[in-house]
Amino acid sequence: MRDYGLFVICFLFGLSGCAAYHSEPLPHTPAFGKTPADVEVDASKLDVPSLQSYLFNAADGLDMTETAILAVLNNPDLKLARDDAAVSHAQAFAAGLLPDPQFTPAEDLTMPSGPGLYNAYTLGLSYDISALIKFPSALRAEHAEYKKIDLTMLWQELQTISQARLLFAKTLAQDKTLAILKDYHEYLEEKRKTVLEAVQHGGLSMDAASPLLSTYLDMSGKYYDVERQSAKNHRDLNALLGLAPDTKLQLVDSALPEFDMMMLPAIRDDLPKRRPDLLALEEGYAAQDEHYWQAILAQFPLVNASVNRARDNTGINSRGFSLTINLPLFNGNQGAIAVEKATRQKLHDEYQIRLNQAYAEITGIADEYALTHVQYGESQASLAQWKETLANADKALAQHHIDLFTYTNLRSAYVTKALENVTLAENLREGLIALDTLSAQDLENAKEQKDPAP
Repeated sequence: MRDYGLFVICFLFGLSGCAAYHSEPLPHTPAFGKTPADVEVDASKLDVPSLQSYLFNAADGLDMTETAILAVLNNPDLKLARDDAAVSHAQAFAAGLLPDPQFTPAEDLTMPSGPGLYNAYTLGLSYDISALIKFPSALRAEHAEYKKIDLTMLWQELQTISQARLLFAKTLAQDKTLAILKDYHEYLEEKRKTVLEAVQHGGLSMDAASPLLSTYLDMSGKYYDVERQSAKNHRDLNALLGLAPDTKLQLVDSALPEFDMMMLPAIRDDLPKRRPDLLALEEGYAAQDEHYWQAILAQFPLVNASVNRARDNTGINSRGFSLTINLPLFNGNQGAIAVEKATRQKLHDEYQIRLNQAYAEITGIADEYALTHVQYGESQASLAQWKETLANADKALAQHHIDLFTYTNLRSAYVTKALENVTLAENLREGLIALDTLSAQDLENAKEQKDPAP
């Protein structure tokens, strides 16, 4: 009945563009995204150039870029953001439309009727002429709003890409940490049994065994904590990618690129031309400037023009026109002008503040990255030395030149250095991700490829 009634109304009013109602029932079961191996990537749906030309193949695991691609395609929050963008597009479209003319039919019935008396009628057609004056500005504002919406959506995609990469880096680092701790935990478990047997047989005192047993307990607690956190990170990554919580992702490491600090001044100077959020604010300011101009135009007399045809009850026909003019004697649209002008100033200040923040954030993160890069290099060199030391300790232990406790202390120090190295690598990668995001480097045609299999 609803469709039929709406059709009748549209037909009666002669609306050739009448829309029809379509129901869309709500689902009652969860609907998660496809598994990564089943995803077919359509490059035309990706707005980020660095992802468009990347060969997506989840069959051999997901690297960081493939994780970002999956996030852009499947992330639930991005889906809602695109729905919001569609609503905003519709609102911008509606704001740029001209008002419809008004048709006013009226009839007066003569009662009682008699010879020479007629039913009187009036037909009127009116239009708000002032809308035509503001229409060019409204079109410019609509165009700016469209660009603002699209740029804001692009910035949200870049933020989601950054989230996916950061969570990828964190999850991968914790997987590496877990592997190191697992290996050391298994070693300590084996030696714990050996030491306890020696204590039971009287070959070793409990005081002498306590350091190793204490190390084992500390390492066990740390190992299980990291295991729980790693499982949580995998679930969080699945949620970010729009996958079922029990999906098993195989994450593939990639080479750690370096940030060219010499490019920092050029990147900062290029921010207003590159960052989608700054460009979106610029378009929003342009749209608001048009709204301010429309408020200025609206202070002049508003005119509504109409033409009419009428017949009175004696049968005399007449034609005429009328103008309705709003006289700006008391209001003059001054309130609306003040609001639009203040809003424009707010957007002006917001743009300047955002630009300052972007400049400062990139500078700060670049400084931290440079320090971490130096520390990571020193850690790499130290780790290589510890590997050599531990290899020599293995030989010394086998030849009984050092005791078990000394060896365990050396191995514990090596594990500490290895974990530090993983943490520094993660910090370095997170710094690169932040710099790429804040400088919108993904809008360049840069590509990342998987490391070749060993």
